[in-house]
Amino acid sequence: MNVIYESLVRFFANGVDGDMYKELKPVLIKEGIFPIHKDLIDKGAIVNFQKNLQMISAMPNGIHLALAMMVEVNVSGGILLAGNESKTKYLLDRFGRDSSILATGVSEPGWEGSLRKLKSSINNDFFLNGTKSFITNGASANSVFWVVPVGDTFPVYCIDKEQHNVSLSMEVIHTTFVKNVNHLKMTAVDLPLSQSDMVLNDYSNLGIELRLKEMFGLISILLGFTQSLPFFKTDTLFLRVWEELKQFRDNVSQNLAHNNHLQVLEEAFPFPTNALLQRLCEIYEITEMKDLTKVNPDFGIFLWDDHLTRYLTQKKMRNIRKT
Repeated sequence: MNVIYESLVRFFANGVDGDMYKELKPVLIKEGIFPIHKDLIDKGAIVNFQKNLQMISAMPNGIHLALAMMVEVNVSGGILLAGNESKTKYLLDRFGRDSSILATGVSEPGWEGSLRKLKSSINNDFFLNGTKSFITNGASANSVFWVVPVGDTFPVYCIDKEQHNVSLSMEVIHTTFVKNVNHLKMTAVDLPLSQSDMVLNDYSNLGIELRLKEMFGLISILLGFTQSLPFFKTDTLFLRVWEELKQFRDNVSQNLAHNNHLQVLEEAFPFPTNALLQRLCEIYEITEMKDLTKVNPDFGIFLWDDHLTRYLTQKKMRNIRKT
């Protein structure tokens, strides 16, 4: 981890003009931190990945690197694990072994968290048209996984950005939080694809699992990020709720290593981050959790209020009422 720490210090000392993830992913690979194919399914590696996210997030500016890696591993890596196409196998063999970056585009303007509201289209001649509105790591990525509705299914195709540059228009999206993780709006106009570019035949049963994995990864990032705060070792109540959240993370990580991921995460949801966030509000003397972003904009990634999270919460409450 010392090499990663030193690499972060050097990058941010140079004025952060470059592409952080593109520059530092090779370091993650060289140091054995970025998971390769077998690590995505290895029982012990699943636990270690969460611990590594925490350790990196505790470093100065480490939250940026941890978030970028977590999204690529959990989302793009999750799609590769679920796929069984020739392209999928090729990309899995390379995953974590070279510095190419994979990003995933699901959200579109007006989709409101519903796959059935996606407007992208691919015709019988395999020409793709549509817009993806928020692709995390998109500016860094060599390739983008594009979820497109086809009848009642949602296949995923791999778009090589350089190869298809003439058919793409791209706009970098700037956020107020974790600013060195980039996001991209991408529009495809008559982009030529083929059946061989498919990496997954249907995303519809995978989206919830990947969102839960993202949120669970954010717990490890929250643990590391708050571990670096000045009152971490002096505020006994904060330390107690932090330890409780860490114990929850460790227990669920162990369960993930031995059981069905979706089942484990759905049973554990909603994830108990509120006690830690509430204690932060008390320490900073603010009344509403959303105002934590006024203390530090990066707290915004831990305040979950998207459509899919609300759906998961409502689903869990309905299931509780039935029992």
